[in-house]
Amino acid sequence: MRYDEAPPQRLERLAELQHLFDLTVGGESVGDDEVAMLRGLKNAFNFTISGKRVTDADLVHLSEMTQVQFHSLIFTRVEGQGLVHLKRLPKLWSLQMPYTPLNDTGAEPIAALSEIQWLNLSFTQAGDETLKQIAQMPKLENLELTETKITNAGIAFLEPIASPLTTLEAPMLIFHHPHDRLKASPTF
Repeated sequence: MRYDEAPPQRLERLAELQHLFDLTVGGESVGDDEVAMLRGLKNAFNFTISGKRVTDADLVHLSEMTQVQFHSLIFTRVEGQGLVHLKRLPKLWSLQMPYTPLNDTGAEPIAALSEIQWLNLSFTQAGDETLKQIAQMPKLENLELTETKITNAGIAFLEPIASPLTTLEAPMLIFHHPHDRLKASPTF
């Protein structure tokens, strides 16, 4: 189900859909009040939210969606600190945060999400310190870092997770083979 620029009355009714599997909500009007209305969707599997009024503070409402496995927070103002609330989502294996103001200070809460297998931080301000933090994620297999502040030196932080990491998309290299060694030099 997709709601773009949905009036609040329609969003309130969504919480009644207890068997909703996939939900995308977005638009300029989506913010704290609208996110709070969705917290009753405890059985949603895939949840995408976008909107320039969505911030870290709104993520506390998403922590009640305990069945969510795939979260996308695209085009939001989430910087990362509110991601601590997503630790309450035991099945969350994918976090997509492209086009957000996420920077290195928001990396620590991401690294604490130990079940994440697929992480997209493309088009953010993530830098080398972000890689240092997420290198501690034990199950990370797919990492997208297109158009970030990552340098060649930062890629070296990923060597400890080279075994589980099967796909790395970054401005400086693309890595697709689980048995190859990850190198800190660019390939073009």
